[in-house]
Amino acid sequence: MPKFRSDLDVRPQTSVGGTVTIIKDPISGQFFRLQEAERFITAQLDGATSLEAVQSRVQEKFGAAVRAEKLAGFIRTLGENGLLETAADERKQRRKRRSRIGGNLLYLRLRLFDPDRLLNALIQRGRFFFTPGFMLLSASLILAAIAISVLNWSDIVQEASRLYRFSTLPFLIVVVFVVITAHEFAHGLTCKHFGGEVREMGFLLLCLQPAFYCDVSDAWLFREKSKRLWVAVAGPYFELFLWGLATVAWRLTDTETSISHVSLLVMATSGITTLLNLNPLIQLDGYYLLSDYLDIPNLRQRSFRYLGNFLRSLGGLAGRLPEVSPRAKRIYLVYGLAAWVFSVGLLASITVAVGRHFMAQNQPVAFFAFTGLFGFRLRSRLTSLFRRNSDASESLAPKKRKLCLWRWAAAAALLLCLFAGHLELRVAGPINVLPLHNADVRTPVEGIIEQIYVDEGQRVNTGDLVARLSDREHRAELQKIEAEIQQTQAKLQMLRAGPTKQQIDVAQRTVATAEDRLQFAQSRLGRDKSLFDQRLLSPSDFDTTRQLESAAKNELAEAKSKLQLLLEGARPEEIVAAQAELTRLEAQRHYWQEQLQLVNVLSPASGIITTPSRQLVEMNRQMVQKGDLIAKVHELNTVTVEAAISEKEIADVKRGQTVAVKVRAHPDRIFYGKVTSVAMTVNGAASIAKAISGAAISSAAQPPNAILITTEIDNSARFLKPGMTGMAKIDCGDRRIIDLVKRRLSRTFRVEFWSWW
Repeated sequence: MPKFRSDLDVRPQTSVGGTVTIIKDPISGQFFRLQEAERFITAQLDGATSLEAVQSRVQEKFGAAVRAEKLAGFIRTLGENGLLETAADERKQRRKRRSRIGGNLLYLRLRLFDPDRLLNALIQRGRFFFTPGFMLLSASLILAAIAISVLNWSDIVQEASRLYRFSTLPFLIVVVFVVITAHEFAHGLTCKHFGGEVREMGFLLLCLQPAFYCDVSDAWLFREKSKRLWVAVAGPYFELFLWGLATVAWRLTDTETSISHVSLLVMATSGITTLLNLNPLIQLDGYYLLSDYLDIPNLRQRSFRYLGNFLRSLGGLAGRLPEVSPRAKRIYLVYGLAAWVFSVGLLASITVAVGRHFMAQNQPVAFFAFTGLFGFRLRSRLTSLFRRNSDASESLAPKKRKLCLWRWAAAAALLLCLFAGHLELRVAGPINVLPLHNADVRTPVEGIIEQIYVDEGQRVNTGDLVARLSDREHRAELQKIEAEIQQTQAKLQMLRAGPTKQQIDVAQRTVATAEDRLQFAQSRLGRDKSLFDQRLLSPSDFDTTRQLESAAKNELAEAKSKLQLLLEGARPEEIVAAQAELTRLEAQRHYWQEQLQLVNVLSPASGIITTPSRQLVEMNRQMVQKGDLIAKVHELNTVTVEAAISEKEIADVKRGQTVAVKVRAHPDRIFYGKVTSVAMTVNGAASIAKAISGAAISSAAQPPNAILITTEIDNSARFLKPGMTGMAKIDCGDRRIIDLVKRRLSRTFRVEFWSWW
């Protein structure tokens, strides 16, 4: 007779579905969960009670009969899992234990050591971490760190750029090791605090990312659900506590210190790992926390199994679904679908990233090997989801022929639809709305704006007055130049007219007077000379007489020279110089007259003023330099729409095709136009636009290696405004569905594939 092992650790628990029993096998370290009826059956297996007696006791206890074959199958399952005495003896002889290495490529586990003694020593020194005081302190610290992060987010992002250096890598490895070690020890110490055992810690490779793990499966033996939840949340919570400490330390220390640098590393690594750990779709802390909260162990496996049965039942491939509660059904379907899609999506994203790297490095062998690995893993995921039970396959045998006929019919209909059906080929891309014609109203001269004469949305024509600058300085300068012109003109007239008769008469009288003075001086000199010779005149008096005679000669010569100049008139060079000065002054007067006219700022084109009214009002009485922008004038009756189309799609785009445009400002309206040009690449167009006007073409949401196509759209209703963005679809003609499929497949593979053959 079968006998249930007596050395098993049996713990009853209360769950959502009622009382359950958790059983731990101390030899293999495995855990089992039994419902109330299953636990009652195991209690009857004492090695002396027959199966018939057990069957009758179950019927008497629960009021429902259990089939003999079902009871035998349950006991056989107990034996296969080593829960019976005979199986236990064999297992003790084999000393079967968990292998040191286990898992798969995406979940590789390496068992390192038994941390039980170390945790026993640490738990005595870490009692403070399990007190209400620490909970209050840590919660306050985390809230303060969140506030610091929100208020200093831009600084954190800026300083985080310092981490992208090769010299930071050794520190990063050390910090990650310390933080993750503290995380796992928090799990183990919490489990120890509540009375559990921790017998395994090791290394984990999760989705090609290194990590550590601590086996706290003993938490399943706790009667209180809150204790199990605390064991699951202890690691992420303590890591958040470390993140809070690092955030406060970063804020209080100087950025150039080593403390600030290490704190920044902890902030970055702890934030990322905590988000990863709390993701319930990965078998980490978030998953076990959700599983314990829902009281559903092995949530992932059960969800996948139920989801597979549910999907097979929709296609008629499965019998009746297993009987579960409505709550469990909702949980299995929602979680199973979300976890399976996330798992396949994560695997696909890793494969795409690695595949792109191999293609860029021109490694075809590595690419196909990795792609094959992805296909193998995807096949295993599908197999695990749609694995068929043996009893279900036997019950469905009569339906196989009918199902096969339906499959062939569906395949034929699909082929007919592919080769006979037609669909419109549409190519889409992000757009940017531009005015058909645009002009900038800029100040032609420097000055102070005296008045703005236009407003936003006002229609203006070419030459209309937009603004007026102060002309006070210009008028003053013009009056000064005109006065200098009059002075120069008068001087030139004098030079051309020559001396007057009165000037000549005065000069002649001056010469006659000088001659008389010279004659008088000469006669006096003769008389004084005779007296000097007779020694009747002193030498000093005689010298004075001679000086007077010499001065009279000089005066006569000067008077004759002036008379000669008057008689000869002005020199030609003086007239030419005066004429040149007059020309210069007239040029300056013309310049200032033009400057005076330029204080009236006119519109260079016809269109609509698109500059905001507030900006126009703020410009009054402001000083502007030459060339400063005052307003923008756009012709908006017709707008130009630029669409960035991917290089892979541009071969099907031709001039004249219909373009449908939707902008984000008017999602309920569709605007239509025609392709007017297929231009250059976005980068080339942006470079030319920047060189011409200093403005770059918007690159938001543009596909890589995009080509610009343009279209003109009627905008009489003024719904479209420059700068609006949205999406455009280009109708490229009717195509067969099979051609569209082949087109999409051909564009999936890169040109680099062609170079490999």
